[in-house]
Amino acid sequence: VLWDFDGRTWRTGPRKLRAADEVEGGEKRFEYTVVLEPHNRRWLFALETVASLPPKSWLSNDGQVLSNNEVRSRIRYDMASIAGGRRTNPETPGSLARATMLPRDYNPRTVALAAEWRRTISNEEAMLSHAIAWLRGQKYVYTLLPPVLGRDSVDEFLFDTKRGFCEHFASAFVVLMRAAGVPARVVTGYLGGDFNPRAGYLTVRQAEAH
Repeated sequence: VLWDFDGRTWRTGPRKLRAADEVEGGEKRFEYTVVLEPHNRRWLFALETVASLPPKSWLSNDGQVLSNNEVRSRIRYDMASIAGGRRTNPETPGSLARATMLPRDYNPRTVALAAEWRRTISNEEAMLSHAIAWLRGQKYVYTLLPPVLGRDSVDEFLFDTKRGFCEHFASAFVVLMRAAGVPARVVTGYLGGDFNPRAGYLTVRQAEAH
């Protein structure tokens, strides 16, 4: 979960600890075992919504399961998750305010567009729908070889090059929402998985930003 944007780069920023058992609702509890390859970072793979934690790990306030140390060798751990569960009190006034912060004097065209939307759209759900419809109408091109962007990278992607991959689209959408006063964050996730019917496990790959 990426909170902090300096105009060029998204970063996780500081995190807070929360309890793993603060879950309400949900359809079914799943208990499973994860074998995680080393990636030299602290995140641990888990399904939503986490209801237990492995030893020597903790849950951040934005739902990330994090190891006390970087994962530098293959590890195996047990997890439990509740499908459809929700965190109790998932957001605070401070986290909502943080999710609307943008650096000054960056991407002026994007900020101006969002301000124009805000003058006529006050409902957050309507703002989301409008922004998605606008993006779909701009004829963007998905490519793994996008042109190099300059200082105002979101402006250049949205209005000039219109070529990029998942991180370009995620970053631009979050900047648009924040500029319109709608709390938003960039979240990276996992790309599906391949089931091994003989061994009975699922291989999951780290994937794109949302």
